[in-house]
Amino acid sequence: MKHIFTAFLLSVLLLASCGGSDNSEAADSTDGENPSKSALKVAAVIAEITTSRQRILTTGTVLADEEVNLMSEISGRIESINFVEGQNVKRGEVLVKLVNDDLKAEYQKAKYEMKLQEDRERRQRK
Repeated sequence: MKHIFTAFLLSVLLLASCGGSDNSEAADSTDGENPSKSALKVAAVIAEITTSRQRILTTGTVLADEEVNLMSEISGRIESINFVEGQNVKRGEVLVKLVNDDLKAEYQKAKYEMKLQEDRERRQRK
């Protein structure tokens, strides 16, 4: 398509450049003395739509249309990944589970501390 446009543009420029003449020559040719002098020779090309067989090979980088960066508020080792790459996920869905043994231990400790404090309060009331 680019070649067709270029050929068309060149033919228009060629016709435009051949069309200009002095007023004195135009006056001479209107007298009818020499009609061959007023005729202009024009070379024209008929533009056709064709497909190009040229191939262009290049290197490049493909960028994703959409992307998400996942960042955890706390650091830790990953226990499981609960999605497949490219899969649609819903809001609030657990995507990655971290190893939480230390959190479980702290929770158990807090439960025992609470039970101890409740027992201490009960004894002091008696």
